[in-house]
Amino acid sequence: MADGRDLQIGEVAELVGVSTRTIRHYHHAGVVPEPPRSSGGYRQYGLVDVVHLLRVRRLVHLGLSLAAVKDALADRPDGDGDMAEILQELRDGLADEEARLAARRKAVEELLARPDGLLQSASHQHALTRLRQTRPVGHPGLDREAITGELVEAAVGHEQSESLWQTYELIAEDSDLSSQLAVLSEGFEGLAEASADDPGVDELVEFAARLGDAVRALLPRDIMDGDGDPASAHHLLDALAVEMSPAQERCLRLAFARWAKQS
Repeated sequence: MADGRDLQIGEVAELVGVSTRTIRHYHHAGVVPEPPRSSGGYRQYGLVDVVHLLRVRRLVHLGLSLAAVKDALADRPDGDGDMAEILQELRDGLADEEARLAARRKAVEELLARPDGLLQSASHQHALTRLRQTRPVGHPGLDREAITGELVEAAVGHEQSESLWQTYELIAEDSDLSSQLAVLSEGFEGLAEASADDPGVDELVEFAARLGDAVRALLPRDIMDGDGDPASAHHLLDALAVEMSPAQERCLRLAFARWAKQS
């Protein structure tokens, strides 16, 4: 053709390195103007269109949205426009993303460095070690304590869970309170096969209530404080109760309700 528009969409797609569907999408989004059509209704592309599409593909691969690409190339077929400003914003965004990835990589490396692939924080591991020192060998509640701790960390965040693990340290130093909590934990595990109406539930709840402030100090602030998120507390209780017997779940919910009223 006299104006040099003798390329069809399939040929352009091959030259640019995208699919014909992608080119049509660029047209639909207004990123690339529609070329003239032949008498038969086929799009007819020229080299200017190919260059424009190459620029669009390059910017998209850099991470720009189609809206940003459209702004960068608007009314400037030579591709200048606000390109410098947009690329600077992209550079800043990539720097932020690199910082986030570095933080995630550091967290993964810390997890890999822990013994036996444990996912607990260092403070949580230390708290569990101190807890085991206050419990008889083979105490049935230790495994549940470890799982509960991970759920608590996920629910209330690192800072609040750190204060919880510090409280474990204080409890471990109080032999009388440690003994009472061991009895409480063993009684709870004793309900593993019990139904919700087991009389042991109410007895254990009463025993837990008598521990008062010491027990409440072990609980996440999000659950105990009035300004905490009730939804978070509800979801945490649901998560804790997943593998519990009906008696254990009822005991847990009643105990939490009693402790909340006492706070």
